[in-house]
Amino acid sequence: MVIKTLAFLLITTIAFAQAPIGADTLMKSYAIKTRTQLACDANGQNCKPEIISHYDSTGCLILKETFAGDTLAETNRYEYNAARLARAVYTTYGQGNEFLNIKYIYDSQNNLISFQACYPGGKCEPFEKYRYRPDGKLLSRTRYRDGKYFYEYQHKYNRQGNNTEVLILSNDSDSGERELKTYDAKNHHIRSKWIDYRGEEIDNAEYTYDEAGRLVKDKWIGGLSTEKLYEYDALGNNIRYTSIDYNGQVDDLREMTYEGRLITKRVRYDGTKIIHYWKFEYEKW
Repeated sequence: MVIKTLAFLLITTIAFAQAPIGADTLMKSYAIKTRTQLACDANGQNCKPEIISHYDSTGCLILKETFAGDTLAETNRYEYNAARLARAVYTTYGQGNEFLNIKYIYDSQNNLISFQACYPGGKCEPFEKYRYRPDGKLLSRTRYRDGKYFYEYQHKYNRQGNNTEVLILSNDSDSGERELKTYDAKNHHIRSKWIDYRGEEIDNAEYTYDEAGRLVKDKWIGGLSTEKLYEYDALGNNIRYTSIDYNGQVDDLREMTYEGRLITKRVRYDGTKIIHYWKFEYEKW
């Protein structure tokens, strides 16, 4: 059960670290009450619910049900503060007992300052903590393991407010690695360079944007050069994602279909073979 908890925390942290769960403006604008993600076979048939997300009238996710086949595997219930930012996530595995899984703590400006992991026995411990400048920009993000300091990201900015450097500190021997970021005249992040603790360059990445400012290419240049390509429709929806490995082969291809701004289908390929086929259905208020 602890393993499941940590897995949920890792996924949630990647998605929401320093950007906690709040009102989904898209769900609110379309007056969505429930969104059901269905897993289908390669022909888009024999679909079964995989994730059912329930929203309130303000667009806040209040309940998420995750299924494994026909079985309800996990339920997450969300509580919010007055600013409509998530303050707690309660989790139930299968038909077990609900327990507090995650706590979000904010300062007086509604900046997230602490992300706590909680366990079925009631114990809570810090998972990440955050510090900010007076203007609200992130100064540092500190990760904890078993409640103890694990590593830290420290951020620096230029006069335009762009994050130009991220220093990574830890108790490991390679502490001191840095990411240096470059921006164009439109303040788009166009390049990153990683420097190790010895001052040696270890990796590079370049980012390309279209006229609307949308990312269209993410190219890593280093020991293993890879590319990620993004295509959009007229509404700005990402309709195609292509990942190209260091051999120049497509190792991940995803195609998305929308109705307005709401996604209705996502198909993932391994080469020409469909490996995941998802459909999305909505119920309105």
